[in-house]
Amino acid sequence: MDPIFTTALYLFSALLQADAALLGLGAIFVIYRLQALENQFVFIMQEIKVHGPGYISTATNLWVAKTDEQKAELLKKSLSSPLIDPLEFVASLSEAKTTIKRTIKTPLVIIGSHLCATSVLLWLVPYMHRQYCIINITSWIDIGWFVVGVASSVWIAWRFVVREKELLLKDVNPRLYKLVHGES
Repeated sequence: MDPIFTTALYLFSALLQADAALLGLGAIFVIYRLQALENQFVFIMQEIKVHGPGYISTATNLWVAKTDEQKAELLKKSLSSPLIDPLEFVASLSEAKTTIKRTIKTPLVIIGSHLCATSVLLWLVPYMHRQYCIINITSWIDIGWFVVGVASSVWIAWRFVVREKELLLKDVNPRLYKLVHGES
């Protein structure tokens, strides 16, 4: 059997398996972080529950609000409340959840598109294995693409797990904090 053919099959097969492993590992980190935020939300809701259903409604609305303006309006109504800090914490949890969902899109597109391209290349190897130049070029491009996917996955894991920061509203979303407190 032709060594280029065998090498290309092994290379693209290994890259496919590595992509699948990256997606699985990345999903673990994202699910871990989202679950941690959800647990913090449940915990803070238990604290808010003691103060009455009005605050529970406000906290729930903060959790699901989509825009900074909606969140700011809800928080402004509770500024004089003793529960402003827990409510701001709920808003920061919501912001962190939104940030996670927005942040994972790029690595997901990189790895997902690489997985699809590598699948096609693996399927095409029997048809192009005698064209050494094409196999060489596509292999190096595919390896480079894979390295970018790994780097983006490591960055996400670092950001979500290792470099976990305090969830204060003024740090998580300074714009929302300024809308609520009127600071410039």
